[in-house]
Amino acid sequence: MQAIILATHEERTLPPLTDTMPGALLPIVDRPVMAMTVEILARMGQKRILVSLYNQGGSIASYFGSGKRWGVDLEYVDLRESWVSSVSVGWAAGMLDESFVV
Repeated sequence: MQAIILATHEERTLPPLTDTMPGALLPIVDRPVMAMTVEILARMGQKRILVSLYNQGGSIASYFGSGKRWGVDLEYVDLRESWVSSVSVGWAAGMLDESFVV
């Protein structure tokens, strides 16, 4: 099974917190919320995780890097335009070759 994290930051659902940083980097107990997701997937045995990025994706990629810190390999899919979440998964379909979790 493969995993894809949608960190597109297309809708700012927690203003003013998400006015300056993507929701995936909002701290929960001194760690970005996406870090918890990566840790859970790593504990489940996921070694390769795709991350769909759009708005402010550079800050997410800078923080998480290659994923080595969590024992996973993070691959980033940069979207060129704003799409809804389900289309983001379709856009990454070429990189998904088995069942996956979003």
